[in-house]
Amino acid sequence: MVLNKALLVSVLAWIGCLYSHFTALPQQLVLVLWLLMIAAMIMSFSGAFHRSAETISWSRRELVLLGVALLLGLGLRLVSLTQFPLILHNDEMSCGIEAKLFLNHPWPQLFSPGWYGHPKIGFLLTAWPMMIFDDRLFGLRFSSVFLGMLSLLGTFLCCRRAFGSSTAIVAVFLMAVYHWHIHYSRTGFHYMQAACMVVWSSYFFISGVQRLSLRSIAASGAIGGLGLLVYSASQLTPVLVGSWLVLELFSKNYSARNLFRFGAIWFGVCLFVYSPFLIDQVLNFDQFNNRASAVLIFAPQNFDHVSSVAGSTNWIAIISYQILRSLEFFVTASDTAAQYGSEIPLVDMFLLLPFLVGLVTLLIKGRNATVRYFAMWLMLAVLFGSILTLDPPFSPHWVVVLPLVPIIQAVGTVRIFRWIKKLRFPSWGCVVILSALVASSVFQCWTYYLIRLNSAGDEPVPRRDWVLRDIRNKPEVKSVVSFFDSPDDVRHEAYQFLRPDVEAYALPPTEFPKLLSLVKHGTVVGIAPIEMQQELDSLDLHSSSAVFRDKWSGEQFVLFRINQG
Repeated sequence: MVLNKALLVSVLAWIGCLYSHFTALPQQLVLVLWLLMIAAMIMSFSGAFHRSAETISWSRRELVLLGVALLLGLGLRLVSLTQFPLILHNDEMSCGIEAKLFLNHPWPQLFSPGWYGHPKIGFLLTAWPMMIFDDRLFGLRFSSVFLGMLSLLGTFLCCRRAFGSSTAIVAVFLMAVYHWHIHYSRTGFHYMQAACMVVWSSYFFISGVQRLSLRSIAASGAIGGLGLLVYSASQLTPVLVGSWLVLELFSKNYSARNLFRFGAIWFGVCLFVYSPFLIDQVLNFDQFNNRASAVLIFAPQNFDHVSSVAGSTNWIAIISYQILRSLEFFVTASDTAAQYGSEIPLVDMFLLLPFLVGLVTLLIKGRNATVRYFAMWLMLAVLFGSILTLDPPFSPHWVVVLPLVPIIQAVGTVRIFRWIKKLRFPSWGCVVILSALVASSVFQCWTYYLIRLNSAGDEPVPRRDWVLRDIRNKPEVKSVVSFFDSPDDVRHEAYQFLRPDVEAYALPPTEFPKLLSLVKHGTVVGIAPIEMQQELDSLDLHSSSAVFRDKWSGEQFVLFRINQG
């Protein structure tokens, strides 16, 4: 460890961040100080000890294939971004509402609790595209596209460091078309933040351990600290790193002194990055809400729900049920909350065999320290993200597994190809097989997002979302009316995020004449039961309507529009 000017700069910037809790410093300045604090702290560490820095060569073919995979991934995540997923979920909209605070001046306190107790600085990652793009929904979801692409690149580097170039190329192609990763890269939830932080922290940690690089370990700890400030699933990273370090004490791969050094640097830098928010927790403890602990099955307030779902009050039976449901998610079960995810299991049928072979390969190579890290990553993610949490499988808790699944599939795919080549099967045949698997996954995603969910009038979309999608970029619409008995719809977070200026009304059919008074103030858009279509058509106004069918209830409804004048 080198005590130098960079360390001094980092400490001074840290003092500035802490000082912001007691004075009205501009939050843009606080952000600059915090980033300077992190960068200077990382640079204050020397590059490596006992082992010279290695040089990794990159072939032109590898760079071309990586570029193709990234372009493929970007296309699948960007096409029709505002249209699919169709549902405007209240949690997605709540993330947008919190992020929208950064579009105003002054900014909110960066290191203070926001929606559901998550630090507000995490929502700045969601807000920056909204500062660039006029379309709020596109900007909200583009933040996940950006983080998804970062995690895609991080997965390639992480896999390359651990298993080599060939496996990494296979992994990045499989992840580019991975249906769950595509789904969460296309939504405005902040879940992709966790996947991005975990994979990049893991890359720098593995790199630092292999090269004995203090700077890489510090970078990993810094990203781990940043992960504590975003979606709570990334709280797995300190648990993963700590568990791996403890396990390695019983192996002969690294000396106890080096392991202690790794741990001291990693957790020291992690706490250093997190400390400005920690101070806010101490000063405003009553406002702090630990979302992660609130969803654990052992929380007293959750016992009645957990025992009811498992059908038993016996903890052994409850844990057995949780384990079974978690394992089912890999091959058969879909998300317990359909609005959060797709109806597809974690591992699709096209890549189940490579996944199983990859798991067996990890077990066989378990004596390798790096392989043990990946095995622990999977086990801890399933344990804390599903077995010990409410209502498994709940896919947002699994988001840190998303980079790992394609890596395991890639390990299995490469192993299968090696077996095939021993049978003197031509190399081009292996490429054809891999291409077919990738194409099958692409077709599955394409079918799910752009065909099945785009069959007119048959989407599992709330009626409210039809209205919001119709008016979100139409400032001439001044009022929204629902003639259904659903008053909560007009108070939905989607209105607050997309069109807070619109007056929304929930009216009984008997108040149909009120439409005439609303039209005087501007265009009116609304929804009504199919029985009211004749009344709507009879209005002597510039009106239009269309009939849709609710997939869940089967009932038809009318989406209408009445123009002013």
